[in-house]
Amino acid sequence: MIPKNNGSVLLAKKGRGFGKGKWVGFGGKVKTGETVEQANMREIIEETGVHMSNVRKIGLILFTFACAPELFLEVHLFDTDSSFEKITLNDEYEGLPVWFPFGSIPFEVIFAISIDSFFLSFFLFRRVLRSSYRRIGSS
Repeated sequence: MIPKNNGSVLLAKKGRGFGKGKWVGFGGKVKTGETVEQANMREIIEETGVHMSNVRKIGLILFTFACAPELFLEVHLFDTDSSFEKITLNDEYEGLPVWFPFGSIPFEVIFAISIDSFFLSFFLFRRVLRSSYRRIGSS
């Protein structure tokens, strides 16, 4: 989930784990017995304290890795009209979240920069996306 408001997106700097030090949206893993939609709602509450409404799934990206064919990431993209004005970040993040205007998104320091600029443009303009991405190399 990457919250949007008045031509800006809300990103936070990841403080630990996968993507540490990068600007990211919010979300996480699906637990046993959850749907992807339920996991999205739970993760947003856990990470930001925000209870969302009017959530809509707008994309799916499958990431595979040439160096580890057994590994894949399935990333579901969601959109919402919910307000993210009062946010309490959990300890996964460093500092405060930042609203970046669409034209000033720091692609050089956000997670998965080689693909984010592509799929984020779909997200920003509420276009539906289904894509796959294969990473070549060891990192």
